[in-house]
Order: sequence, then C-alpha cells, then structure tokens
Amino acid sequence: MILTGLVIVHIVILLNLKFTAWPEIFSFSYLFNNGFDLYKDMVHPYTPLLTLLLSFLYKLFGYNVWVVKLFTYLLVLINDLLIFKITIKLTNKSKWGIFAVIFYVLTQSFLDGNQLWFDFAISTPILFCIWLILNKKYFWTGVVLAVAFLVKQNSLLFLPLLLIFANNIKNSIKLLFGAMLPVIPFAIYLYLGSSFADFFNWTLIYPSQYWTNFPNYVQILPTSRQLLVLIILFMPSIYLFVTREFKNKLLIIGSLLVSLVLIYPRFSFFHFQTGIAFLSIIFGVVSSYIKKPILIYAYLLLLLFLIPKDWGKSTRFIDDNSLLVEKSEKVYLLGSHSLNYVFSNSLPPKPWIDNYGWYFDIPGIQQKLIDGWKIDPPVYIYWSIPQTGNWYDLGVYQPTEVVKYIRDNYQKIEEQNGVEIWKLK
Repeated sequence: MILTGLVIVHIVILLNLKFTAWPEIFSFSYLFNNGFDLYKDMVHPYTPLLTLLLSFLYKLFGYNVWVVKLFTYLLVLINDLLIFKITIKLTNKSKWGIFAVIFYVLTQSFLDGNQLWFDFAISTPILFCIWLILNKKYFWTGVVLAVAFLVKQNSLLFLPLLLIFANNIKNSIKLLFGAMLPVIPFAIYLYLGSSFADFFNWTLIYPSQYWTNFPNYVQILPTSRQLLVLIILFMPSIYLFVTREFKNKLLIIGSLLVSLVLIYPRFSFFHFQTGIAFLSIIFGVVSSYIKKPILIYAYLLLLLFLIPKDWGKSTRFIDDNSLLVEKSEKVYLLGSHSLNYVFSNSLPPKPWIDNYGWYFDIPGIQQKLIDGWKIDPPVYIYWSIPQTGNWYDLGVYQPTEVVKYIRDNYQKIEEQNGVEIWKLK
C-alpha cells in the first residue's frame, strides 16, 4: 500500500515538473519511419532498440509528446518496483525497500529525471540485470544485459562486473550465451543493410577518435552546486563502503562505480540516472544499519532542500519552439533542432547530419553531405542566424564546406524569426 502511494506521488511530481522532449527522441524514429537507415542514411550514435521501439509507438499513436511521457513514466514505475525488490533482497525487510524508493522519488524526479534519453532508458534493464543475478538467473541476466546494450552501447561496461558474480565458468557461459541471442537479429539487420562500417563508425570509432578532440565536447567537471549535491548523495555510499560488510556489497558499489563511468564525456544528472537508482538502493541498505531514525529523516530533508526544483508544466523544445517550416519539398535545417522536421512533416535528403560540430568536423563528413546534395538536393535551406560566442559552441558553429556550398548554389529569399530561408538556384 505504501509502495503504491509512493509510485503515485512519483508520477504526480513528474507530471508537474518541466518535461524535456529531446528532439532526437522524435526525429530519429521519424526519419527511420520515412525510410532512413539508422547508420547509413543518418547519424545515429547509439544502438537502435530505443529508436525502433519509439518508431513503433509513433506509428500507432502519432508523434505526440504524451507518447514519450507515458513511456518514460512506465519506465519510472518499473524502476520504483525494481529498486524496492532489490533492496528487500539485500536487507530482508520491505521497510528498507520503502526508504530506497523514497530516496529515488526525491532524487530522480528533481535531478533531470523528467525526460527520456538513452542514459535513462538503460537504467531499467540494468536494474533488472542486478535483480536477476541476485536470484542466480544467469541466462536471463545475459539476455537483459543485451537489451540494455541495444539501447545504449556503453551498457556493455557492466558485463565484467556481472561475470564476476556469475561465480564460475558454467554460469558465465550461460550469461554470455544469453547476451548473444538478442544481438544476433541486430547483426543480421546490419549485414543485410551493408551498415556494419557505418554502425561502428558512428557508435565507436568517431566518438573515440574525433569527438573527444572537438573543443568543449568533453565537459566532465560538475558545477559547484552539482558537486555539493553529489557529495550529499554519496554520503551513504561512503559510509557503506568504509564501515559495513554485507554479502553483495561489491555488486552494488561496483554497479554505482560503473554508472559513474557512463557519465563520460559530459557530466549531467540526466546522464547519471542509472547511478541515482543505485544510490537509492544503497540508501535503503544503509538505513537498515542506522539505529537512530531521526538521522535518516534529517538526511532526506536535507536532500529536499538541496535539490533544484523546476516546477511548471511547459515542455522544453515543444512549448518554446518558434520555427515554422511550410515547404513540401525537401529541406535542410542548419542550426535548428531536428524536432522541426517532425513538426512540419518535412524531410531532409540523405544522408542527414544533425547540427553538432563534432559530427561535421570529422574528416570527409561535410563532403559526404555535399555529395548527397548533388544527387538529391534540398530545395530549401532553413539557416538559423548564428549566435555570438566561441566558434565551436552550439548555435554558433558553422560547417565551413557546407556553408560555402550553400552560398554558391542557393539564394536567400526570406527571413523569419532569426532564420534565413535559402532556395536552390
């Protein structure tokens, strides 16, 4: 009964916080549903499962923000239940599972949790992996880990930790066999689409060899306020690591440390959603050792005051959108976010490169885009007037080769709300 009430409170809080509707959560699926290969025809820097699942949901219900919200809140509900069950497994009392969920409600909700992104989407299968391995279901642990991998590739970093807790070679083989099965259909998809090279380029080679060299791409240091919040969040974990021993300590602390690694290359709490889930479990475990409940309540109250609030019902990227695309021909949006393709029911030519400097500054990528335009050009370019700032900043960066091609082959015909419209000559 208490758990049900907490889940309801969690969803009510999220419904009243500002929701971030990331453009890629819509545009990746929109372009896929309109015949774009995820790696050969467009930049898709993640494994495909979340995009494919959303593509199916959008086909059923349309490109509505409530599709994303309800899917997000379903994952939140499952996370609440998994955190509750895992904490009970570790402490043998439902009371401490309730405390863990209270911690999760307070932290996940207000620390960039009201949004769907790949880092949040992997938290559910990763928690499920921990639940399964605690129950010695090694084959299914592998299957679910593969699901997490197919949502975002860095989930694979949990594999060594899970293999350690498989205890022996036989169980490790079960886990690895389970992990292979869901990946086979994806490998067949890449083979049939001749997309192996494009997949490895966009999900592994380009991020490791080029993106990290782009100015300001790596932003791992938290702000002073974020650092203060992190210190408060980690206090129970430090206490547990230093002073207490329990059977699955290494598994839970290890999972938290892997979650920290997953933040790279940019620190933000929405990249740390899996870690927040493990911090919640650790708080539940630590609560079982604290003899004075007043300390637990004081800590939760401190969290409530420290965590920033963003109360309000506006939806980022949807309620604050002002660009109006009215052309039925193919268009390319230079400097504007990709959700506008979905809003206007318009399409770019293939290949599609989104407006990030670390994409365009890969050797040969701008020329690849231009070569595609020579065969199938966009009739209109919607060119957002650059903002003021460092050349590499979002909203400021201009791909020099693409800009030159536009100036040579298009003419400016109109301007609206800070966006220039250029038409093919």
